[in-house]
Amino acid sequence: LSVGAREWTPSFAAAPFVPQTAPPAPAAASAFTAAETPPPPSPTARQIFTRNLNPESDETRIEAFFSQFGLVESVQILRARGTGLSRGMANITFSQQADAIKALEKSSYYIDDRMVYCEWSKAR
Repeated sequence: LSVGAREWTPSFAAAPFVPQTAPPAPAAASAFTAAETPPPPSPTARQIFTRNLNPESDETRIEAFFSQFGLVESVQILRARGTGLSRGMANITFSQQADAIKALEKSSYYIDDRMVYCEWSKAR
């Protein structure tokens, strides 16, 4: 080193190590928890939508299962246009909204060897 020469130092200041804290918990995806029934889309809603039905399930079996929650007015299985085979989905209409709410207390049920998922039916 010559006279007047400085020692080499990095051009950046080394920051002290600061341990990171755990990330904040994610915000709730909706206004209700998994243990609560989702609110009905309208004050008069009585229809629920089910998906992942067994293709062997028919209207009678589905009505028999959901009648444990209350009087079922109708069951409509959605079918493929060309073949008439079940698409694995159905709309179930109850006579009273309270019965539909009871059916949606759980979001899934085991019907005809399949896990069937239920939610409020949406207008199309």
